[in-house]
Amino acid sequence: MDGRAAHSDSKRRGLVLAVLEYASPTTVRPKVDYPLSVKEALQVAWDRPYQDPCKVLDYVAEVINGLFDEWHNDMGQLAAWTMVLQSSGWGKSRTMRELATKGFYVVYVSFLKIGSTGIPDRSAVAQQLISSKMSNDPHAVAAWVLAILTQIKEKSPEEWMKEQSEPHFGEPVAKSYLKLRGEVLEEVRVSKPGPGQDWDGVKLTHWIRKTANKTFVPDKKIIVCMDKVSSWFGQVAGSFLTCRRFFSCIPRNLKVFGLVADTAGKLGLVIPPQMQERSSSSTRFFEPIWVVGSLWWDFEQAKKLMSLQLKKGSDQP
Repeated sequence: MDGRAAHSDSKRRGLVLAVLEYASPTTVRPKVDYPLSVKEALQVAWDRPYQDPCKVLDYVAEVINGLFDEWHNDMGQLAAWTMVLQSSGWGKSRTMRELATKGFYVVYVSFLKIGSTGIPDRSAVAQQLISSKMSNDPHAVAAWVLAILTQIKEKSPEEWMKEQSEPHFGEPVAKSYLKLRGEVLEEVRVSKPGPGQDWDGVKLTHWIRKTANKTFVPDKKIIVCMDKVSSWFGQVAGSFLTCRRFFSCIPRNLKVFGLVADTAGKLGLVIPPQMQERSSSSTRFFEPIWVVGSLWWDFEQAKKLMSLQLKKGSDQP
């Protein structure tokens, strides 16, 4: 559905909310006045208690625990990361955030395009990275991710998720980023830079692993969820491979895993072509997680609400 058309047509806005009430797996049906804009309707649903009749959250949690085990046991995958895919509105964003209720420390970062009708809005820490003009710089991305992770400390998963929503959350991240950025540049600088190469990739890998091991304890399950990533990867050349490089450096004794989420169509447009892929043809990657089975449709209620008329004698939707 075109967001601008829905926004300008009050009748269609009512239809958007009608569909939202009866099609969303993650919300209690909101009771609000009509009409609403698309963004307002989505926000109403987002603010409601999480519902999961199909137990999708349990499934995703089980899959992620399996990914941790595979990374720890060195099954040959290049990086501790994978993709979460499905069309818009199936509950990818909410499901990732709700993983905090399953004992995961969820770092949730939305890269949603500014001005979009979707939700959640772009996170402050995402804007920090994008506005730095260094979001395809391996040192900057490494320092940025670690600067966020160092804020977890001794909080519970639920406390950590709540803290990320606080207005001031970006301030300590920014301070930590500057400190870590200085450290990594000092660590990886080469004494005799070659053409276009003033840093050492092996030293960067060593610094990431050393800093991660110093910062985290092995028993904490940490998921770095980067949502709506096409607004980052699609706008900044090289950012996809730069981000993946960081997660290829995660020590296998730690339970830190990256999830990048978007629609399959959008991610398909921003993944670099094979000619830019430096890994060998035998390199293994973790398979994507498809969020399937979370969409439900109360057809009888939706039929009444939208005054749908079925042909006489047909009971099939």
